[in-house]
Parts: sequence; C-alpha cells; structure tokens
Amino acid sequence: VFMRNISFILLLLCALFTSCAGHCHGGDSATGTDSLSLKVYEARYKDVALADGLAKALDSLAAGNHELMMVASNAMAYSALMKMDYAAATALYDKVQAEADCEIEKLVADVGQMTICYRVSGNREFFDCRARALERMKRINEDVERLSESDRARFERAKIEFGIVSVCYFSNLSMLDDVKRTLGYLNAGLAKSVDPALKLYARMLLANTSADTKERLNLLARGLNEAEARGYLWLTANYKLLVAILLRDNKELLDALPDNLAHLLLKNGDTVAMDYTLAAEAADDFRRYGDRYMMIEAMAVSASCMTQRGDYKAALALLDSALAGVNGYYRNYYPEDVDFAS
Repeated sequence: VFMRNISFILLLLCALFTSCAGHCHGGDSATGTDSLSLKVYEARYKDVALADGLAKALDSLAAGNHELMMVASNAMAYSALMKMDYAAATALYDKVQAEADCEIEKLVADVGQMTICYRVSGNREFFDCRARALERMKRINEDVERLSESDRARFERAKIEFGIVSVCYFSNLSMLDDVKRTLGYLNAGLAKSVDPALKLYARMLLANTSADTKERLNLLARGLNEAEARGYLWLTANYKLLVAILLRDNKELLDALPDNLAHLLLKNGDTVAMDYTLAAEAADDFRRYGDRYMMIEAMAVSASCMTQRGDYKAALALLDSALAGVNGYYRNYYPEDVDFAS
C-alpha cells in the first residue's frame, strides 16, 4: 500500500509539472526536424517566403511529433501575419492554443496574437492576450530549470518578443510609464539572450527612446550596419525607416551625419533627400521581405518627406500607392465585407 501511495504521489507530481511546462518538443538532439525547426527561426527576419516554406516542410516532416507540428503552426501563423492575412494567422494561433501541450508554444501563440491586436488596434483583445501571456510565463518560470536547453532558449526568445510587442503597443498609445517599465524588462532579457536578431530588434526599440537625437542617430546607424551585415532584411528595413523619420524631423542632423552612415551618404548622394531615400528603400525592403503592413507604413513616411520638400504631386502618388495597398488587403481577405467603387 505504501509503495502504491508513493507511486501515486510521483505520478501526481509528474502531472503537476506537465500542467505547468507541458510536453515540449525540445530534446537537445540534432534530429532532422529539430534542425529544420531552427532553420525556420533563422529565416524569420530574412525572408518570409523562405520561412513559410520551411515551416510547411517542417509541418509535413513532423507527422507523429505533435509539438513540432505546433512549432510549424506558430511559424506559419507568423508568415500569414506578415502578409496581413490576419484571419489565417489567428486560426493557426487558436489551433496552437487549443491543441498544444507545450506551454512555451502557447506563449509564442499569445505573443503572436498580441502582435495582431497591435496591428489592427484591438485594444481589449490585446490586454486579454497579454494577461494570458503573463500568467503563462509565471507558470513556466516555476519549472524553468527542468526545461531542456533548446526549450529554455525558445522560452527566452518568447519573453523578449513579449517585451518588444508590449513596448510597441504602449508607445503607440503614449503609455509612458508602461513603456518605461517594459524597457526595463527588455534590458533584463537582453542581458541573458545570445540571439543576435532579437538583440538587434530590442536594441532598436531602446535606441529609439533616447532623448538625445545625436545619440539616437548613432545607435540606429550602428544597428542598421549590423542588420545589413547579418542579412536581416526585415530589421534592416526597420532601422532605415527609423533613421528616415529621425532625419525628417531633425534636419540639423543632416549636417553632422555619423561616420557609420557615410556609406549611405555615398550611395544616396543627396544629403538633403536622405530621409526620403531611406524611407523609400525601407518600403522596398519590406516589400521584398514580405511585410505588407510595414511596407505601407514606409510609403506613408516617404510621402511625408516629399510633403516637407513641397513636392505634393510625388507625395500624393505615394499616398495613392499606400492606399492601394490597404485596399488590396481588404480585397484579398474581406471581399464580402467591402464594396469598392473601383
């Protein structure tokens, strides 16, 4: 009887751990699917089409490995999000929430759903997803020492991405106290992270909060150079866009460009037009990468640069193109809800 009780207690403890951390896929073995899973992530900031293709290949190869299929679903959801197919992305994230045993994969889905809410201004839903993610991180942290190395790395990435989307959301609503708190959280996460892409992403947000415009320009220029060198097209485009906005709003910076922007000056030739040129390059980079939302954003910034220069015809043409992108999004994904005269 005593031994049966001991066995029951051990089973109960195992069940309690499973309910917290879940059954995650990550052993530390270099199996073919584990390797492919890593390749999916490595393509994330370089090429959406490549990442999507790898995610679909992982989904096919992972038959019989339920949690790797959940990894693939999260990756495919990210690709759909970048294409502004929010319905498909939401369906995939909901699938992970409903079917995954691994709490880390559910956390990744939470963060993805927060990103969708941020992009479509779903304020109430954002805070619902954020509260769910906070509770999930608390549960996982209780057993983090028992995670495999690969699962712990995935957990750390998800936590940093949680901080990044939170900063973006709070900044957009000018919730400055929340921005400050979350930046502190991001700094703590960066101290532990060895992921170069996420470090670059978070450093971009931290740099953009600097009140000293010259320091901000130097930090952003340094990040831009590193993003380009590493081949992170999406991060390169974001850095270019932030530099363009900074130069547009602070013309005095054009007279004292840092050395690490010299290569851009040589390439663009016209210092005065550098804000527009960088914004236009960012729009093209976003287009090549596959992020339609940020492509439209960059085109709107390009238009504002043209407006400042008094070239209203060029500005209107850019705004028409941006509007066509928005309309194309509705035509593609909500054709039954919108009546276009054109």
